Amino acid sequence: MRKKLLMLIGAAAMVIFAGGCGKREVIDLNKYVQVEYEGVDSIGTAVASFDTKALKRDVMNNLELTKAGVKSYDFLVEEAEENGFSSDTPELLVSCLDGSFDKADNLSNGDTITYKWNIDEEKIENLFKCNIVFSDIEFEVESLKEVKTVDLFEKIDLAFSGISPKVKVNTKGSCDYRGVHFDIVPDNAYGLKNGDTVKLVVSGDASEVESYLLEEYQVRPESLEKEYTIEGLSSYMMSASELSKETMDKMKEVTEDEIASYVAPWESGDKRRLLGYEFIGTYVRTLKEGKGGDDNTITLVYRCDSALRFKNKHSDGYFEDIVPFYFPVTFKNVTILPDGTESVNYSDHDVSYAKFSVNESTNDLWGNVNAFDYKGYENLDSLFNKFITEKLEQYDYEDNVKDTEIPEYPNAFDWVETEE
Repeated sequence: MRKKLLMLIGAAAMVIFAGGCGKREVIDLNKYVQVEYEGVDSIGTAVASFDTKALKRDVMNNLELTKAGVKSYDFLVEEAEENGFSSDTPELLVSCLDGSFDKADNLSNGDTITYKWNIDEEKIENLFKCNIVFSDIEFEVESLKEVKTVDLFEKIDLAFSGISPKVKVNTKGSCDYRGVHFDIVPDNAYGLKNGDTVKLVVSGDASEVESYLLEEYQVRPESLEKEYTIEGLSSYMMSASELSKETMDKMKEVTEDEIASYVAPWESGDKRRLLGYEFIGTYVRTLKEGKGGDDNTITLVYRCDSALRFKNKHSDGYFEDIVPFYFPVTFKNVTILPDGTESVNYSDHDVSYAKFSVNESTNDLWGNVNAFDYKGYENLDSLFNKFITEKLEQYDYEDNVKDTEIPEYPNAFDWVETEE
């Protein structure tokens, strides 16, 4: 009886063992996937790996090849070794696995990426005595090094020189990041003046520059351009309205001294007398782009009224006439200093050498005339033509000249002509 009982127990054990040998290992592949993040925020990368050691620890004694696996053993080993695995059964399994992230580059902290398997499930379960379980795995990107934000313009600046509106722009200093270059916009364009804005702009495509800085220096620029305002420079006078009363009065004084110097000889032995003069305005000329010459000029125009009187040798009467003439004096390269005062070289002024003649008949039998030369211009048309029209290709201009009526001079001829 005892012998029969032992035989029954042994038979039952064999059934149980046979049943155990037929069981397939269930392997959850997802639990062995690991991810590492490298780089810095916004250009980080994700690298996936499979924890082969953990798999071997979990299934080393339970994972076996099927009959088909045994037949393919040499091929499996060869393929595994080519990919850096050993001939251990778990490593043979791992060598048959594949997968990748839907996005593995240019990652930022907080991004969600998905690991997707690329597995021939039927093939694996045909070669190994196991059932595999797997699904897409989501990961949240973390631990990427934070990107430092930097000021590319911290040690580079713009320097302005010259006189407005002919300001020159240059860079001074240098950038800490080799390979970063700058453009000036506009690049020393003619006509730059106080109040204008100029930009210092990083050269090249913005996205390429930002990528370069991230990859090479792990930094992000605060900005790729910086705007500057031109200010604090002297400027060339562009309009008579920019001049102070003190400067204009000084220019008038110089002009009136020139008039006085010109008419001084009339007081002795001449047929002319200066009755009076009046300031009637200015012409301002400003140099055009690309042209040579004085950067600006301001011409003060006076109308001078003279009395012309001479004795008719063939009668007891006198010939009398009031002759106006226009007297211009020009000042050059007048500048407005940063403090608002003007800089004028009063001694460097031009007095016109133009002349015109007044011819008066003597009413003698032979039709003779007396000719009298005047320094200046006979009328405003001839003056405008000389100072403005002939210079239009070279200069822009401002016309502030407006003539007035010649006043009455009741005692214009109350002076005695010196007898010849």
